Amino acid sequence: MPSEHHQPTLESLHEKYRRRKIVARKYLARGIIFLMLCLTVGQLLTLLHLFITNIMGESLVIIGWVAMWRPIEIYLYELPEIRQEIEHMKQTA
Repeated sequence: MPSEHHQPTLESLHEKYRRRKIVARKYLARGIIFLMLCLTVGQLLTLLHLFITNIMGESLVIIGWVAMWRPIEIYLYELPEIRQEIEHMKQTA
């Protein structure tokens, strides 16, 4: 049974781009809030000047930045790639 390969249309790529931007904004807002929370709690923990709280504080900083990974990935790689597909399709149409 042969499988059909779905060729995206210009409209479907524009819709994909629009939806991905909405998702990216939501992820970015959540990521920034979470990062601020992690940075704040991390700073408060380091004020205790205990070895374990310093480790926990630094760990929260790392966790906060890791939470930003996905929105940054969408903005830096996925959106430009979709935009490039749209431009390519416009040129070949």
